[in-house]
Amino acid sequence: MSQKIDNLEVNYYKQLEQNIKDQSGFTEQIKDLAKQIESMKELLIKQIDSLKLENQNQIQQLQNQITSLQENQLSNITQFDELEMIKKWISDKQINLKLIHRATANGFQFEKINEKCSDKCKVILLVKTKEGRRFGFYADFFKNYNGLWQRQNPNIIFLFSLELKQKYTSNESNCQEAFYSSSLNILLGQGRDFHLFTNSNRNDTSYVNQKSCCQKEGLTGHALNGGIRNFTTSEVEIFEVV
Repeated sequence: MSQKIDNLEVNYYKQLEQNIKDQSGFTEQIKDLAKQIESMKELLIKQIDSLKLENQNQIQQLQNQITSLQENQLSNITQFDELEMIKKWISDKQINLKLIHRATANGFQFEKINEKCSDKCKVILLVKTKEGRRFGFYADFFKNYNGLWQRQNPNIIFLFSLELKQKYTSNESNCQEAFYSSSLNILLGQGRDFHLFTNSNRNDTSYVNQKSCCQKEGLTGHALNGGIRNFTTSEVEIFEVV
């Protein structure tokens, strides 16, 4: 009887030891499974974040396209790709444009222009002539300087042609006469490269030269206006860069 009891105890402990080993193995399996689940979770989180970022980029691209289309609809002068071209000339970063003056709606008088546009940072002025020529300028600050010339870095203020798809900066390293404005007119460049008078739709006193802002880009004479010096406008638009 004693031997049977001893055998039972031995078998019991062996079975208990085996059960412990089995449970230990099962625990390791659970740990491995938990690690696999955690890895899958991290992978899914990365995939979700990637999809969110891609989604945000797509949304931003759509918003930019909508903004550009809205800007294009606002303009009587430019086309979609031309607006994008002007934006790239100004900055590598994404920028938007806000129409603040249209001459056919708000007037060709400089009193009206100065009233709505003065003290605006980063302004684009576009001109369309009666012959259909389209050009203008960009300036980092616009105001009525009451007949005074302003000295500016030529990279901050420039002329451009939409037909020629080119911007033109000053030949001067630091232009002494970069920007001039009054209640009657605006001038750009030491060589009077761009001169726009009030009521420019009623006369042909406005003109272009290529003396200080265009020569290093190879433009001479009055090529900005198709070889003709003076012009009459059919539209003038001013956009603020925002």
